[in-house]
Order: sequence, then C-alpha cells, then structure tokens
Amino acid sequence: MDSSAAFSNSTKLRADLLRGRLDVSVDSSTIAPDSLFGFAERRNPKRAFLFVSRVLGRHIPARPGVMLKSFQDLAHKIPADLPGPVLVIGMAETAVGLGAGVHRAYSATRSDALYLVSTRHPTGSELFARFEEEHSHASAHLIHLPVDPALREMMLGARSLVLVDDEASTGKTFINLYQALVEAGLSNIERVVTRLVGRCSQHVDGRSGRAGLVVAGLVLFR
Repeated sequence: MDSSAAFSNSTKLRADLLRGRLDVSVDSSTIAPDSLFGFAERRNPKRAFLFVSRVLGRHIPARPGVMLKSFQDLAHKIPADLPGPVLVIGMAETAVGLGAGVHRAYSATRSDALYLVSTRHPTGSELFARFEEEHSHASAHLIHLPVDPALREMMLGARSLVLVDDEASTGKTFINLYQALVEAGLSNIERVVTRLVGRCSQHVDGRSGRAGLVVAGLVLFR
C-alpha cells in the first residue's frame, strides 16, 4: 500500500448485490480504492450493504504493516494544535481496533490523549452517556466512565474530541455521540475531529449546533 500516491481522479466502483446494484464514485483517495475496501451484504432492512475494509484486519486479513500504516496516516491528519486533554473514542464494533491504533500513533506526539470505546454491552462500571447509531441493527451505544480516577479526571476535562469510525454515511451518529457527551457533562469541548477510513457523505464537516465549535472530517477516501 503506497499512501503517498493521491488518486484524485474520480473512480467508479460497482457491486451487484441481492437487493440491487450499488454504484460508488470515489472523488479522491490517498490509497487505490480497490485496495482500501470492498463490498458485502447484511441482513439489515435499514441498510443492506456494508463497506468492508481491506486495511483494518477485522473482516478481511491484512498485513500488520498495512494496518499500522493506515493508523499512522489517520493520526498524522489530526491537527497538532488541538487543545488538551484530547478524548479519542473508537466506535463499536468495527472501529475499536482502528481507534486504538490511531490513539497509539497520536499519543506518540503528546501525553494528554485518552482512549475510550463505545460498546453495546454494559461493562459493570459507571455509565456516562448513551447514544444511537440509527441505521444499525443494534442502534444503542454506551460510553462508560474510566475506573481510574486520573483517567476519569482527564476525560471529564477534555477540550477536544477525536471520533473514530471505519466509515460514515450521513455523519448523524457522530452528531448523536457529541450531543450525548455534552448533555452528560463534557462542557469544555472546543474542537471535534472525526477520523474515518472512508466517507460517503457531505455531512461530516461543518459546524455543530454549538456556536464556534468546528467539526472537521479527515479521511483516506471520499
């Protein structure tokens, strides 16, 4: 995988699925699109198709070096001037490993970054927030407070959010997560960055409902 090459010309991809044909236009990509993802079907009336990553090592085997490179590529796109502490959240289930890899690469540059994951299952620790991934077959996500007092203090004092998922269609799940965190007590958030392997929407970037809060989405392909 050569992430130094930019595939700026529009690429057309097509998948013939049982429930119809899926046509995808990739406007720009840092990686050849067919090396980055493929297509799959699922039994979900809300959304019957799935983009399957070839670089995350979750559904399709991937070389460790390829996975590491994708983590580093995304981490290097995170703005260096984010006010800390920085809370990095990986979205269950597919992006849990992706989020951990991005956080590890990003933490090499600063010591005030904390990693949490969403989950669909209560862990027994204190629940902090709940939000919905509305197109999912299991829509409810939970965010738990860290058990360690120092990590809990860092989380509650977070001034920047880095939200990590493998792909986004409308960006609404990120908005739901952000709103749930603020309503639960994260009142100091100034910057939000979304980290995605791919994006198939124009709604991830922009301004949230909170005045002055800029949401930036940085991706490997769109």
